[in-house]
Order: sequence, then C-alpha cells, then structure tokens
Amino acid sequence: MTRQYLSGELSVRLGDLESVVGGAEQRRLAAQLRRDAERVPTGCLGSLVWRGLRLGEEACQLALEEGDWREFLQRMAVCTSLWEFGVCSGLIDPAATPGARPGVPERP
Repeated sequence: MTRQYLSGELSVRLGDLESVVGGAEQRRLAAQLRRDAERVPTGCLGSLVWRGLRLGEEACQLALEEGDWREFLQRMAVCTSLWEFGVCSGLIDPAATPGARPGVPERP
C-alpha cells in the first residue's frame, strides 16, 4: 500500500471518529489526529491509530455512562472500522496489546 493510500484511509476513519465523538474537546482532538494523518511519516501512522482508538474508547464510555445505546453502537462501529483498518494495513499489531481487538477478552 502506498503512503498516500494509508494516510488517506486513516484520515477518512479519523474523520468518521470526529463526527461521532461527543464534546468540543474530543472533536478538536479527533480533527487534529485527522490532520496529523495527512502530514506525518508512514512510520507514525500506527501511533495515530492507537490514539484514535483511545479517544473512541472514551467516547464509547461516555455514551454508556449517559445510557445512550444508539450513540454507543454508532461510536463502537467507527472504532471497530478504525481498529480493523489499523490491523489489516499492518499499522498496528493486535497482539501488542491484549484485549485490543473488539470482542476478544483480555488475556491473563
């Protein structure tokens, strides 16, 4: 995959994240991640995926705390897409962090 493809696809997914996170600060952080994805070297894209996933996890947790299942499911779908892209593109290694894969329990 070319650097342009990787950064473009990551930018799209981070844009999706930006559209579903709650609060101005989370949207600002997601927008910054998206801009960074378009500018940083390929070797740095994996860390942007992880940062996006952490931001998405916080957004999902907030939706759960508010009892908003619709919002939770929407945010989870965006996070799942981001995670799958990161793994399939080789930007992140799911074995590097136990329990990082959606639906897979943390290993002891």
